[in-house]
Amino acid sequence: MALKIGNELNDTLKGTALVNVWEVDIVYRIPFYGYHGFRRPFVKISLISPGAIREAAHLMRSGQILGRVFTPYEAHIPFTLQFMADYNLYCMDDLIVRRLRFRGNPSKEILGMHEF
Repeated sequence: MALKIGNELNDTLKGTALVNVWEVDIVYRIPFYGYHGFRRPFVKISLISPGAIREAAHLMRSGQILGRVFTPYEAHIPFTLQFMADYNLYCMDDLIVRRLRFRGNPSKEILGMHEF
């Protein structure tokens, strides 16, 4: 399935950077549309490029993947918000990192020292 999605995305996004599927897993979750009391199997697809989520969702809805129509559940959520939810970062929660690298010299920007 990962190979088929990757090939279709590469065909759809001609002339752009190569898009690959990182992982395809079967996960058991409770659907959040409607009332459901039991977990059901879902296909969780992780892409390397978050910019390809919209195209991947379109391919899934159109039936071009395995000749079957799939319903994407979280494709409408912006990548940053999805990242925060996946890693339990809510509102103004602290972000703890082991290594931090800056592009250029951030001291003036971070400390609020602006030259006018």
